[in-house]
Order: sequence, then structure tokens, then C-alpha cells
Amino acid sequence: MLRVLVLGVPRSGTTWIGEVLGRCDGASYVHEPDGVHEPFGFVARSALPPGFCLSPNEQCRAYESLWAGAFAGGAKATTLVDHAARRLYAGVTTEQRARVRNGGSPTSRLRLASRLARPRTAVPGLDAVVVKSVDAALTAEWIAQRFNPNVVVVQRDLRSVLASWITLDMAGPQQRNYEVLTDFARSWWDVELPGYGVSKVVRSAVVCSVWSIALSTAAARHDWTVLRYEDAAVDPEAQFRRVAESCSLSFGDRALGFLNDSNRPGSGYSTQRVAGSTIDSWKERLDAEQVTAIETVVACFPASLR
Repeated sequence: MLRVLVLGVPRSGTTWIGEVLGRCDGASYVHEPDGVHEPFGFVARSALPPGFCLSPNEQCRAYESLWAGAFAGGAKATTLVDHAARRLYAGVTTEQRARVRNGGSPTSRLRLASRLARPRTAVPGLDAVVVKSVDAALTAEWIAQRFNPNVVVVQRDLRSVLASWITLDMAGPQQRNYEVLTDFARSWWDVELPGYGVSKVVRSAVVCSVWSIALSTAAARHDWTVLRYEDAAVDPEAQFRRVAESCSLSFGDRALGFLNDSNRPGSGYSTQRVAGSTIDSWKERLDAEQVTAIETVVACFPASLR
């Protein structure tokens, strides 16, 4: 079965792109199996080192099981055990999950949900599966080495990304993970980034910059397909046909119909957008101080990496 992995930072347009590609002929779409909305996704992410960084030579059994299930088709398990895990996990608050991800102890409910959680399973009869993640920037090469998918990296102006973060009041990074990312930037690119005691906007800009540049450099190193959100927004059909062809997907009527249907007004987490209307929306959503903060962080990186 053909495997395609769509990667980007949160709010960069990956869901729209993944859903269109996932409607190519014979394909199915799997949405963020490694996200914290999934009980086994939480288990697998909790098994990762701080900062959710995993180099290709490291081992992580739970994370490998997660991606094996996703690339097999990504069907949710239907056993009573899995239903129980999902029901228990739904009752765990965001704060309780975050506390565990930052080194704290789980509640008894979360501990039981984690014990019962199961990875996704195979879907028979598929020609291709398209899996999308916004949490795998620093594990992308690990995934690619083990499962050999066609990788699509989505890039977007970080001012637009962070304008969306601010509008949706998305949580900023926790100190433990933030410091891992600044250490990562220092060791990989000799870049010194601001410490944790700065504004939430600056911390979010740091995280988005590190993730985005890590994906861009990996894409260049491995010749992965790159899709700029701004290009897709201006000329969607041409760009999606190009990316589908690069991944050996057949862009047929089902994908084109979904793409055309998405070309209408939307908001929030919706994937509906009028073509071209979201490219410079950050100019109306960010104030001058926020723009300066974001651009100052980006300027910490060498021009060759931006």
C-alpha cells in the first residue's frame, strides 16, 4: 500500500491538504493519530523524550506501534477494551494531560485509559493511505526511516500561523519542552534563542520556528515534496495535482470535488477557505508589537534556513 505523510506546524493548512490528498483515487485519510485527542496517541507521545524529539537510531516501541497502525489504514479499534479506553480518556481534562506530558503523575482515570488504549488497525482494500500530523516535526526522519512514506512538508508564513494561534488562544509551550527546543536549535544550527521568561507570543514564535525549520531542512536533505500554503491558496488545483503526482497518487474527481467544495467561507478549525483570501490575513490580525516579536525570533536564524 502506498503511504503518504503530510507534515507541518499547527495551523499551517495541513488538515486541508491532508484531506484533499486523502480523497485521491483509492486513498484514505488518517487525521493526527499522534495527537493528544487520541488515547493511544497520548500514550505514544508520553513515551517520547522531552520536546518530542526522536533521532532515527533511537527506539520507541509505543510510537512505532502508533505509526504502524496509522500506515496500515488507521481504523479505530472497535473492541470493548478500546471503547472503554476512549470513554475514560474523554473524561480526562486538558490540564491533567499536560501535567503528565511535563513530568507529572497521571490521575487514576488517565492511568487506566493509557493501560487500555490500543493503536489503530489495518483497513483492507486500500491502495493508499494519507496520514497527517502537526506533532512530528522532530520525529519526521525517524518515521521516514522506518515506514518509507512519501513525505509532504507544508510551509506557511509564520506570521499567519501565529495569528491563528493567537486568535484561537492556543496554549503556549511548557517550560520543559521549550528548553529542549532551544537546546536543539543551539546544537543543530548554533542559534541562540530567547529563554523561557519572555512573552507567550515570543515563546510560540520560537517553537514554530524550530519546528518549521527542522521540517524544511529535513525536506531538503531527503528531497521530500514541499508545498507552500500560499501557493496552494492561490492556485489550488495545479498545486494539488503537482503534489499528488509527486507522491504517486491519482488526483481524480473525488479529490477535485472536495477541493472545489472547500473553496468557500470558513472560520476557526474549519478547512473551508476562499482561495487566496487567507494569505496576508495576519496583517489584520496581528498588532505591530506582535509582528515585531515574531520577526525578531525568525531573524535569529541564518537567512539560509528561513
